[in-house]
Amino acid sequence: MSLSALVVGKGLTWFDLCHRMLLFTLAVIFLSPITFLSVTSLSLPKIEKFKHIFQEIYDDRNRVRHNLDLTCIVSGNPAPSIQFQFNGYNVQNTTRILQIHGRLIVRDISYGTDEGHYKCVAKNSYGQVFQEKLIRIPTYGKFLPGNQQSDPARWIDVKVGEPWELFCPEHTHIYPAKYRWGKEDPVTKKMRWLDESSSIHVLEKGSLYFNSLTDSDIDKVTKDFQGISCVIEAGPKGLSRYIISKRMLFRKIGIVYNDSAPSITVEFQGNMYAEKGEDITLRCIARGNPIPRLQWFRNGQIIQSDNSRYGINPYLPTKLTVRQVDETVTGQYKCVATNRAGSDFTVGTLHIATSPKFVKDLPPISNVTQGEMLRLLCSADGTKPMNYKWYKNGRLLSTYIQKNVSMVVSNGVLTITPARYQDYGIYQCSAINKYGSQSSVTEVNIQIPKVTKGKHNGGKNETIDNGTNTNNNNNNRNTNRDKSNAKSEPLQMQHIIIIACGGTVFVILLGGGIFMYCRTKDDSKEVRFIATPRHEIQKPFYSEEIDLPPPPRTLTDSDDDLSSFGGTHKMNEFIDLMSDIRSSQNTTPSKTEHLYYDIPDDVRSNTTPLTDL
Repeated sequence: MSLSALVVGKGLTWFDLCHRMLLFTLAVIFLSPITFLSVTSLSLPKIEKFKHIFQEIYDDRNRVRHNLDLTCIVSGNPAPSIQFQFNGYNVQNTTRILQIHGRLIVRDISYGTDEGHYKCVAKNSYGQVFQEKLIRIPTYGKFLPGNQQSDPARWIDVKVGEPWELFCPEHTHIYPAKYRWGKEDPVTKKMRWLDESSSIHVLEKGSLYFNSLTDSDIDKVTKDFQGISCVIEAGPKGLSRYIISKRMLFRKIGIVYNDSAPSITVEFQGNMYAEKGEDITLRCIARGNPIPRLQWFRNGQIIQSDNSRYGINPYLPTKLTVRQVDETVTGQYKCVATNRAGSDFTVGTLHIATSPKFVKDLPPISNVTQGEMLRLLCSADGTKPMNYKWYKNGRLLSTYIQKNVSMVVSNGVLTITPARYQDYGIYQCSAINKYGSQSSVTEVNIQIPKVTKGKHNGGKNETIDNGTNTNNNNNNRNTNRDKSNAKSEPLQMQHIIIIACGGTVFVILLGGGIFMYCRTKDDSKEVRFIATPRHEIQKPFYSEEIDLPPPPRTLTDSDDDLSSFGGTHKMNEFIDLMSDIRSSQNTTPSKTEHLYYDIPDDVRSNTTPLTDL
């Protein structure tokens, strides 16, 4: 079934069809800007997730090797390409390094070679964005010569009643590291640990701290342990090993008899942060003689040891563990140290830590004219301190001042004065804190000011709409430069969509016009075919002309009127000729073929015309 039959069969004329096609074309044209906006919002590349893990691999000799596996998940339209960078350089595939489908795998990693800043760069036709992270490689390290386990023990002179701190000896890079103090059994090679108590503490930096040395503490270190060592538990979890320093022993040289009031040695920071749902341990250490007694408070109320939201070890009162942090346990915490000589305290506020989150993404900038000030504002909520970094087309921006132009980067504000045509591009603002980072991207277009010609000083000068007067030659050079810059600008997505819509509309209209023309031509041919006598389109009769006499005025005319047919003899010849024509076609001619079709056969033998037909 043809298209015309299908359309006309439903009651639509060709005019209705053309009218509806025109309406469809107009709808496509007017909806093109909406399509452009929706595509633009999805076109800028965005990094959804950038994470890494360490893989433990065993070789044929059962030696452990570690692989670094980075995954970068991006979105954008068109789909962005992904390039990994290490310390500012693009990563190339080697026998040890493989990047494919948004993943980077580094085999057999080492601290000196593979530790540094890794960057995931996502790029498409609209621009590029990236995320960066510092990755530290697990490594064991060792104590420096003179501090190693095989070196001679070190004797330390101390006095009873005074506070004392033993520092872990110097060592090379170790990550991750957990510090403990104890002794290795020379026979079994098992470790024996010096436990913490109300007067003995292992600090985060690795040192061993005594609130106030007692005779029992000295005897435990010197006689019981026969010297204690700083032990570093190094390497990744589950495969760590111990790195042991030389031994240290106490030698008693005196006693301090005077009482001393408590003094907080390890105190709270003003603001303490913990991510929601995690546990956090608060620490409060006070020195004094005798050893101070500690009490914990939240918002002015004492914390009881039977409270399930808190963990207080009576043997380690210097630590308070807050379980599953949420809004119900945030607030002001206070630690009070008391002995018979006085008291001291420290106060801090616990907050829920949050990674950066933008209140509002950067909007597209298209209304800045060349010569005006370009100002971008980036603001994110999250745990302070918050750092901001600005990038243009993936390149880090920093403050600079040149002749007639300046760029100022101040936290979340980027200012360019005045804006130039070459300042257009993709701008990215990254907000970073201790708990994560987030980026916002926008596209900046710089408009070129219009030129208004006006004659000044004899027509030698031209006036530009920003109020500056320049020479004709200088203005022509600037105009040519602007044109060359415009030519070098990449074709934008909105232009591509408009061109595509225009092309589609043109093809539709052209196809419809051709179809209607062909259909109209076919219809005209069909009409001409029906109106033409069938005996005239037979090939033998196109090459032979027949001279037929004109018909009589009426069939009741006298014999004299038959002279118009050439007389009776000519009339008989004409009737015989018509009979031969009908018999040669073997068909019954239509009455519309000729006027003489209804003449009876007996007319050819009768010389007198019939009056009754």
